[in-house]
Amino acid sequence: MSAATPARRAPRTATARSETPHAARRFEIGDEVRFEGSDLVGVLRYLGPVEGKEGHFAGLELLGACAGRGKNDGTIAGVQYFATAPNNGVFGPAAKLVPLHARPTSATARPLSSRSASRSEDRPTSRIRHHTTTAPLPHATPQRTASTRSVFTPGQVKRPSGSSATPQATRTTSMPRVMRRPTSAAATHARPGSALRTPRRAPSGFAFEDSVPSTNDDADRRLDLLEQLHLQHTHDTPPKTRAADAAVPHSPSPRGAPPPDAPPADTPTIDALRTEIRTLQAAAATKDTELATLRAELDAARQQTERASPAAADDTKIPSMVAAWERERTELTSRIEELQGAGREAISVFEHQLDLAAREQQALRSQIQQLETQLSAKEQEDTSVSATDIEMTSLREQLAHLTTKHEGLEEELAESRDALEKARSEARQHSADKDTASTSFHEQLRAAQAEAQQHKDALAQAEKEVARLQEALRAEQAAREHEREDLDTMRAAPHDDDVHAKLAALEAAKKEQADAHAKEIAELESLVESRIFREDELESEMEQLRKERDEARAALEARQ
Repeated sequence: MSAATPARRAPRTATARSETPHAARRFEIGDEVRFEGSDLVGVLRYLGPVEGKEGHFAGLELLGACAGRGKNDGTIAGVQYFATAPNNGVFGPAAKLVPLHARPTSATARPLSSRSASRSEDRPTSRIRHHTTTAPLPHATPQRTASTRSVFTPGQVKRPSGSSATPQATRTTSMPRVMRRPTSAAATHARPGSALRTPRRAPSGFAFEDSVPSTNDDADRRLDLLEQLHLQHTHDTPPKTRAADAAVPHSPSPRGAPPPDAPPADTPTIDALRTEIRTLQAAAATKDTELATLRAELDAARQQTERASPAAADDTKIPSMVAAWERERTELTSRIEELQGAGREAISVFEHQLDLAAREQQALRSQIQQLETQLSAKEQEDTSVSATDIEMTSLREQLAHLTTKHEGLEEELAESRDALEKARSEARQHSADKDTASTSFHEQLRAAQAEAQQHKDALAQAEKEVARLQEALRAEQAAREHEREDLDTMRAAPHDDDVHAKLAALEAAKKEQADAHAKEIAELESLVESRIFREDELESEMEQLRKERDEARAALEARQ
């Protein structure tokens, strides 16, 4: 059996998979899809039931030109199914989902030109499952059988922890080092396109347009170049040598006895370089995932900070409320002064009338005394008193009438004084109540303003924290770029233990930084949540103050 056998087996698996009906295809979170009959394109963020509705629904986060044309932010009826920007999420029946990019239906070999042209298209931000069979590469030393194969799956790319050696974990799942040479030129050129692609780690739940997996592109280019060099070396070998190599029996050599034409042990082979590149790809994918997680948490913190901003609108209402309260107080004070002035005028009028009545009474009494004196003189002088008696009777009637009128005026004056005193007491009581209510309102207002100021300070602190996290994120990106440069440098260097040790140290430092950033973001989220709760309490207190103000105003109007 020749070494080209895996190249013939690979299409069977892909063909069997392509025979699956399109209706039975399962979508995964992260796929780029659209709804049937709609031009909205996005990333699948939720797939399942929706509260209050029957059936299965799909939630999309819109991308590109469709961003901002949605209907919600991943929330329906107060239940959040996924987080995204406002008006950037849309829900629809899961049965109407249509994939945006068709998945590969065959794993047959393709030319290098078509593979390089389509490499940029087979890297969408959505998760694409690759079912490939690694084809063995030809090698000069037939130490092991060509049927020994291993599949490198995404689940085998694990995050490094502690001092664990990543190269050792990946070397056990790599391709066999020693393979047979192909027996024909067709077998040499039959190179499956899926055999050179390492399975990619699925992206996280948040997709960023600027996160381009350039590390995988560079790795694939290096793999292509290495295989081209190897194929060129195979073509340059004379036919006789290849025929002689093909005629070598496939019996395994004794363990520990290298073949005569085997390269030195310290020379890096294609398999060793490929293993190192896969290790670096796994580390770069892990760092990309951590960076995407940090960005998603930062966006969530920003959204919560933006949701807390409506509390600043109440601060602009406080001066207007104070001004309205002062105007009401001024109006009530002026009205009280008007009532007091009217009472003083009424008292002065009554006192003037009382003085006039007293003077008139005094004049009448004087006149009565004069008349009585005249009457007594007349009685002594003239015994005829009939006319004088009539005049005296008339004068006495007038005196009785004036006395009655004087008593009525005195009663009216007393009533006016009582009414004025009552009005003064009520005015004093209203003024005292008004002062008490105003003092209480001002105290509550000062307390609310102090709470609002504290809330502003907390928001400013949160904004500073967000800025600090952004700066840390930029530093993280710079470090990531620097690490990529180091990775590129290390790819070109020979494979040795120092490189692996440096990679392990870099990964450990990266993990510590990611944990620290995650802890800081969690603390920031808790701080923002506490400020939001405090804002709700301030709003309830402001509503209570408004109710008390309305009640005081209604009571004053009822008294007036």
